[in-house]
Amino acid sequence: MKSEKMTSSHSSSEVGEVSKPSLTYDEFLAAVRVIAHMAEEWGVRSVYGIPRGGLVPAVYISHALDIPLGRWEKCLVVDDIADSGATLKREARGAFKTATIYYCEDSEFMPDLWLLKKVKDWVIFPWEVL
Repeated sequence: MKSEKMTSSHSSSEVGEVSKPSLTYDEFLAAVRVIAHMAEEWGVRSVYGIPRGGLVPAVYISHALDIPLGRWEKCLVVDDIADSGATLKREARGAFKTATIYYCEDSEFMPDLWLLKKVKDWVIFPWEVL
């Protein structure tokens, strides 16, 4: 990640504040590695990606940990961003843990793990660049 700052907020962690509008592929891979590491520590046994933004990170995490993709036992629910938080709030029911790459302070849902604080601009993820 571009920022070196690491702080803790409740059970969530923040790698840095980012106001740039896009996340590079290397930054995405670094974020997935952090989420996969935490998921392994938590004992996660399956991963579910919220369509559409959470699908790509979930597939990478599934491969990294060699765990099934889907809503099974000890499920990690993943999304790219907790912006309004409405989707995560709805989709996280019954989840063991939740994780996002970005978190917006105005979100009505705080994931168990988030890595970057969304400051202003709309974030463009590597899989959205066509």
